[in-house]
Amino acid sequence: MYDVKIVNGTMISGAEGEQPWPGCVAVKDRRIAALGRDISGPARQTLDAAGQAVCPGFIDIHTHCGIGPNLNYLQAGVTTVVIGNCGMSVKADELAGTVARVAGRSGPNIAHLIGHNTVRLEAMGNVARAPTSAELDDMTRQVATAMAAGAVGFSSGLTYMPGNYADAAEVGRLAKVAGEAGGFYATHMRDERDGVLDSIAETLNIAEAGGLPAHISHLKAAGFSVWGRSREVLDMLHAARARGRDVTWDQYPYTAS
Repeated sequence: MYDVKIVNGTMISGAEGEQPWPGCVAVKDRRIAALGRDISGPARQTLDAAGQAVCPGFIDIHTHCGIGPNLNYLQAGVTTVVIGNCGMSVKADELAGTVARVAGRSGPNIAHLIGHNTVRLEAMGNVARAPTSAELDDMTRQVATAMAAGAVGFSSGLTYMPGNYADAAEVGRLAKVAGEAGGFYATHMRDERDGVLDSIAETLNIAEAGGLPAHISHLKAAGFSVWGRSREVLDMLHAARARGRDVTWDQYPYTAS
């Protein structure tokens, strides 16, 4: 017997090119047990989803939520949140304990990024200079520690202190550590205004140096001086993808900036 059957819904799987289709889904022991246009067999609870969409939980790739229940996300259909964006995250040496502490609790799944600003502050404080060899080694160790503890990638916030003091070579070296562990590079770029195209080029170069995918956070052409240049921004990114570069981006659904 199934625990739950959802019937008469419009099924939307999220698979590229797949059209919505009428169907049912059955759940047993908290896992999807069957999926189809019709599912035979009884269930302890049957939900009629006529006129409603049935789809997998959404992944919010860019959040700044904490590690609490975050039930507002679940109520909006978000079942996984990515935190540690814009270069600011849980400290590397604390990440393993954080992951263990929240395991099994209610709320959405949490995917952690390790933040460049965080590791730089730990290694050398808020100073406007290049790191020493020892400081760069410390940052490298922190990123490796975080990835081993379960982080899914490395983030930067190159418009914020102290990230804006770092050059692309520094960020690329740290991104490479995340890439070697199977992670990706997410960035709040150095400039989202007049220098937005240069910042995209920098992002692509960092990802290439690190050998990992790049994700641009909250892509925009910000400010009056670059209004109307979104087509150039998107053309540059689509051209990079056409060349085989693994680059993606997100956009927030409101009008700020």
